[in-house]
Amino acid sequence: MSGSGLSLRTRTTLVAAGALVVGLAVACVLLVVSLRGELTASLDDAALTRAVDAAAALGRGDLPAAVLRAGGESSSVQVLAPDGSLLAGSAGLTRRPAVAPVVRPPFDLVLDGRRFRVLTRRAGADLVVVLTPRDDVEESVRRLSALLAVGAPVLLALVCLAIWVLVGYTLQTVERLRVQLADVSAAGLDQRVQLPAARDEVRRLAETMNGLLDRLQASSRAQRQFVADAAHELRSPLTAVRTRVEVNARLDDLAAWQRAVPGLLEGTDRLNALVDDLLALAHLDDGDPVSTRTSVDLDDVVLRVVGRLRDVAGVVLDTRAVGAGLVQGDPALLERVVDNLLANAARHAATEVRVALVTVAGEVRLTVADDGPGIPEAERERVFERFHRLDAARSRGLGGTGLGLAIVREAVVAHGGRVWVDGDGAGAVLQVVLPAEPT
Repeated sequence: MSGSGLSLRTRTTLVAAGALVVGLAVACVLLVVSLRGELTASLDDAALTRAVDAAAALGRGDLPAAVLRAGGESSSVQVLAPDGSLLAGSAGLTRRPAVAPVVRPPFDLVLDGRRFRVLTRRAGADLVVVLTPRDDVEESVRRLSALLAVGAPVLLALVCLAIWVLVGYTLQTVERLRVQLADVSAAGLDQRVQLPAARDEVRRLAETMNGLLDRLQASSRAQRQFVADAAHELRSPLTAVRTRVEVNARLDDLAAWQRAVPGLLEGTDRLNALVDDLLALAHLDDGDPVSTRTSVDLDDVVLRVVGRLRDVAGVVLDTRAVGAGLVQGDPALLERVVDNLLANAARHAATEVRVALVTVAGEVRLTVADDGPGIPEAERERVFERFHRLDAARSRGLGGTGLGLAIVREAVVAHGGRVWVDGDGAGAVLQVVLPAEPT
């Protein structure tokens, strides 16, 4: 049915109608069977009382009284001898025994075209048989069946109509939400769907839609800001390179070209670093940036990066507090984290950068501290934002792209860790914690 062209409202009503048909049919059958059983049990109780009275009269030797007392408009009585012969019977039942002279549980019997409920009880050597017509029971059952045959379809129709109206009302609210959501465009993510008054599942759906729109709007705003910042960052080195090329092209002087080469190389290096960082962030923004996970000795990574930076950093790199640290992750991405942290610290340090690595309580903690001006407490979260600089002019002069710490945070989070800024103002202290590899 899910592949048919029927609407959700129709399918829901049909499924509910099918369930109701089954439920009503079972209920009607159980009701009829229950009524028949209750009425039959009442017949058996009344017949037993009459049989007891008849047996008591027979015990006193009063055979006519036994038949007359037990019989009446609603029941008939026969008294049978041990050999099965009929000793006495109610009017109309004096010609032959109705049953064999055997004690049996109550049962049904068709006699002369009529249905009777038969109960037998021993009275000394004789047998008392009480026969009760089932006409009233069958009539009551027929009346109930006729009533159910008319009432059940009417009830089914009313319930289906109520379901149709209720589902239609609910879907009307959902359709209104759909129309409102369809009107939201990429240029107008500030629009929100109207919340229904009822605090039900549909309202929660609307709240979820608005929450999704909030996240989309924030993501779109961040993306536009990122593109604008990237364009601005790329424009500066490109303009510088172009200006140098144009100036030297007009001079047509080989010596001037030779003097311009270092500046051109510096500009292209900056462009290359910026593009590399942008590609790294694009990869980190992907669904699962840590595509390969292997065992990584983080202490080896730290020492390798320190060895690479020691000759170009211009400051002392102290690694005496570096101990063993084994983690699971992407080796290249983790090396980029360490490289960005150390390069950032070296750019801002006055004389020294201290690196520590310890493993405690199932976590590997990497600490990078410098003796530079430090990071104000109000800026300690913002330094991890893309293109955020505490001193934009000085950071550009030092060669930073404004993306290093943003890459650090994204990469650390992708590895299930966390990163933050510590320190009391006398230098910056950056802490990275990663889950240690289970041993």
